[in-house]
Amino acid sequence: MDIRLAKERIKNIMANKPDSKKPLLFRHIFKINLNHDIILSKIMLHDCSMYMKSPDTNNSYFGFQNAIEYKINSKIEFDKLKKIKFEPISNIKNDNILIFGTSSFNMDTKAKFPWEEIPKAYFFIPKFLITFSKKECHLTYTLKIDNQFSEKKILNDFQEIAPIINPDKKNKCVQKINLNKKSLLPDKETYLKNVHRILSDLENKKYSKLVLSRIEKYTLSHNIPADLIIDTIIKKHTNCFNFMIKKNNYYFIGSSPEELITLNKKNYFTKALAGTSKKDTLIYNKKELQEHEYVIEHIQKTLEPISARIDIRKNKKLLNLDYAYHLKTPIEGELVKNNHILDILNDLYPTPALAGSPIEESKLNIQKIEENDRGWFGGSVGFYTNNGNGKFYVPIRSCLVDKNEIYFYAGSGIVDGSNAKNEWDETEIKLTHMKSVIDGLIQDNIN
Repeated sequence: MDIRLAKERIKNIMANKPDSKKPLLFRHIFKINLNHDIILSKIMLHDCSMYMKSPDTNNSYFGFQNAIEYKINSKIEFDKLKKIKFEPISNIKNDNILIFGTSSFNMDTKAKFPWEEIPKAYFFIPKFLITFSKKECHLTYTLKIDNQFSEKKILNDFQEIAPIINPDKKNKCVQKINLNKKSLLPDKETYLKNVHRILSDLENKKYSKLVLSRIEKYTLSHNIPADLIIDTIIKKHTNCFNFMIKKNNYYFIGSSPEELITLNKKNYFTKALAGTSKKDTLIYNKKELQEHEYVIEHIQKTLEPISARIDIRKNKKLLNLDYAYHLKTPIEGELVKNNHILDILNDLYPTPALAGSPIEESKLNIQKIEENDRGWFGGSVGFYTNNGNGKFYVPIRSCLVDKNEIYFYAGSGIVDGSNAKNEWDETEIKLTHMKSVIDGLIQDNIN
């Protein structure tokens, strides 16, 4: 890869620094040859790194190091994100900056175990972004134009990443990993008691639905390489949004079927996804259909006032994820004006599929009942562009990796008529999505 042109551009910018009220970003896009599979383990070495791949596009993104980052710990801070605009100085026309990140299920609360050391939301522009499309691979280098901006800086940066863009193709030797312990947070008895408590609240009309989550924790003999998890997810769950975000040496990894919002100018797409069963007779299940309708109503109520057109499919479809079926209803439309995707995101999530109904009442009761923090589980994950377009999913099939400990998350929606044992079984089904990935990489030595 020849960086001489980029160096010349930096010299010119330093000699004639543009005048702009927006933050200036130097951008240079290189066409490179890289093997998709080889670079995963390399980018994981950086504390600030990410991977994202959507099932409806050929593009996959690998980002590492940050040109700009935002560690957000309140909804007020999150709301300010959309106001930040950048001025790219690029070697290509119509260069559109991508800002990647994730946000918590509840932005209004203080972080609890196991999320104390992780910001409530985290967004960043990678200094190095590797984009794989159908036939090509590009490296986008982004550098903030400030007092540290110099020709020497780009030389140091590219020397540092040489092992990534010129990787060793030798097979990695993986240490044998054993499963030492499984923990249920809360235990099954407590979870069932909580379901009965919610059913009592439903009888008293405190709310009409509440989603109860739980954690299954693995303690392993050694740290599990995150690149092996991602690599297995990529191969196993091709019809989901697969992602990884590393921050403060924690890995948030997942594979989500639930698209929250995609926005391209005024055109948007989302889907209601609620209702789960091992059987394809799900579409006739009254309880699951009721849960699904809550989500449709929420999306319609949120989007209709800002839409020139909204189309909600009348016939519900089944999404087959091998281990389970989900009810889904595609929804698309056109906005009256060019709204920023973060505005829509803030209004849409959490949906009744993750919180319950009514939303705010459900969130308050979740805080009272659940001892452990959901963190980024059930929040949002994806990216937006400098002009306000983007794509976000709900990270519902996800886990948090902290060294040799893995926290798997799942939840179930409790409505009038729910059965406590069936709700536990539903979380077991949902946990299969991510646990099956890990189980294939470790040995179970528990007696």
